[in-house]
Amino acid sequence: MPSPTLKAVSAALGALLALAAPPAAAQAWPAKPITLVVPFPAGGTTDVLARIFAERMSADLGQRVVVENRGTAGGTTAAAHVARSAPDGYTMFISNVSTHALAPNLYKNLTYDTLTAFAPVALMTTSAGVLAAHPGFPAKDVKEMAALVKANPGKFNYASPGNGTGGHLGMERFRSMAGLDMVHIPYNGSGPARNAVLAGEPPVMFENIQTTISLHKSGKLRVLAVAADKRSAALPDVPTMAEQGFPLNVSSWTAFFVPAGTPQPVIDRLHASALVALRHEDTQRRLKDLSTDSVGSTPAELAAFVKSEYDGWGAVIRAQGLKIDN
Repeated sequence: MPSPTLKAVSAALGALLALAAPPAAAQAWPAKPITLVVPFPAGGTTDVLARIFAERMSADLGQRVVVENRGTAGGTTAAAHVARSAPDGYTMFISNVSTHALAPNLYKNLTYDTLTAFAPVALMTTSAGVLAAHPGFPAKDVKEMAALVKANPGKFNYASPGNGTGGHLGMERFRSMAGLDMVHIPYNGSGPARNAVLAGEPPVMFENIQTTISLHKSGKLRVLAVAADKRSAALPDVPTMAEQGFPLNVSSWTAFFVPAGTPQPVIDRLHASALVALRHEDTQRRLKDLSTDSVGSTPAELAAFVKSEYDGWGAVIRAQGLKIDN
């Protein structure tokens, strides 16, 4: 039979352990809704994909994944918000080439380091970019466009989703290749820029293939070229930029990140949920409808991919001497 002293020590130890161990409810994650920050306004491709994934992840996690649009300054406003958010798994970031490769090489005085402020979760999708024009634009392909603009320097404008986005830098690379004099008209996101081209204001822009196919098929927009390494199965009759003499790839991608310092078990759970959402039959059908390829990388693979994108676009930006004051 234990001595009174041993009983007292055991009781005291038990009390200390009870105080040290958090209640089961506090250990459960997620215990409340998760915010998925989209760095662009509603209606663009990144926003559409975010809502598809959020729906499926909500079902898998047992908590709502709420989409929040923060669309200004090439995605840097949203990125800064996520970077300073608590690393508890309740703030996620769906990013793309603009936020993780272009803007950090363009904008001065950012309050965060893109390569260290975020923990990678998963590369979700990739998709081709296209050069799209208003149907009233006189050129029917890229060669005709180059000839038209050269014959009318400064007359034609082009739209983009904003300074430092893929649409902006893709067109700048094309202008440099072809020696074109065009004026850049930035908009606050892909949706507003696309609406402007639909109205024939700036007549051309680089856009994601997902939001362009139906407009091209209905005659509301004309796709002049696919800006990818190969033709798109969704637009097999449209040649690539390279086929028309301008080797240019403006493909896009989407990926999930969380603030650096987020516990690894939480990252692992988010990664697993993201793959469940990505591989769901309905998601695959919707991605196919959007001409988007699913990836589903590991966090380590995403980290290596983003570093490659960051370095590659950084070299292009430095070569053209581009910089944006923020």
